[in-house]
Amino acid sequence: MVIERNTDGTLLVPEEPARRHPTDEGGRDASGGSPGDASQAESGPTTWHLRPGEVGYDEALAEWDRQQHPDRPPRPPR
Repeated sequence: MVIERNTDGTLLVPEEPARRHPTDEGGRDASGGSPGDASQAESGPTTWHLRPGEVGYDEALAEWDRQQHPDRPPRPPR
């Protein structure tokens, strides 16, 4: 997961698609396909556009910083 930081301070955070698991009813998953069907429909955004002050921004910024400086030791939580 690579987070991108824009010049205005906003972050583009990719979201990993949710895994779908087969149900016990007839071996079909929640989307109606067979368990091994690769063409499962995905819902929701695949990228989050976070602005400073929004929920999750601080965590995403910390992850972006770790990606930029992988050799730096992690900072202790405040």
